[in-house]
Amino acid sequence: MTRSILMILLALSSSSAMAKWIKVDNNKEFTTYADHASIRRHGHFAKLMSMYEYRSVQTNITDSFSYLSTQQQGEYDCKEEKSRMLASSLHSKKMGKGRVIHYKSSPMESMTVSTNGIDEALWKIACGKTQTHQLK
Repeated sequence: MTRSILMILLALSSSSAMAKWIKVDNNKEFTTYADHASIRRHGHFAKLMSMYEYRSVQTNITDSFSYLSTQQQGEYDCKEEKSRMLASSLHSKKMGKGRVIHYKSSPMESMTVSTNGIDEALWKIACGKTQTHQLK
């Protein structure tokens, strides 16, 4: 278990330098990217690294820290159309650069993929349901 957490932490902290981020979506608040090279499939499950780059500084009111980007490792159930976040890190600068402000490695519960949104776009990329590298 400790080894798995260490591997995820290393992947999240070093992925900005090695990743080839492809733009998935763009809105008024943030731009979403996916790293196609990070896709790992096993059976009907897939894992994918994604990143949210915020237009303005985000502040966590509870812990009072600020960040400009978030990286996540998601797990996608390609058969049941569900997803869950396995780990995430908040970064002080855009595109996952700067200091890691906060890190969380406790997997969340699986949820049904919402249609016509970023969640569905990431699910399609992870599960190989789209032919394009860039959806928008």
